[in-house]
Amino acid sequence: VLAEAFRHGGKEFERVSAEDMLHVYDQEHPEQFRGIPWNHTSLSRMRNLSGFEEASVVNARAGASKTLVLQADADVYEPDESEEFEEPEIELEPNTVVTLPPGFTPVDYSPDFPSTE
Repeated sequence: VLAEAFRHGGKEFERVSAEDMLHVYDQEHPEQFRGIPWNHTSLSRMRNLSGFEEASVVNARAGASKTLVLQADADVYEPDESEEFEEPEIELEPNTVVTLPPGFTPVDYSPDFPSTE
């Protein structure tokens, strides 16, 4: 038997007895005691919408971060076989001008979603 209030996943829940629950559904047969609740469709759609909104916000934040991808030009930059290839690490901050190493070209990364349209 659970206590009146309990915690799970950092959230506090309150136990409600079965007698206090209303199970609203369309009764299709005279002695039917179970059924799909009226709000089942809307609840599942709300859950999907919540995930969609979260993904949209994450993608918008990634797009606002303006990630810079460097593409090495094989004609200009040819490391020696004995030399280990090290990818340049560049810290980007707002309103910063960066000089790229020879042989590297910036490639823009802009997520298309959410769009401004």
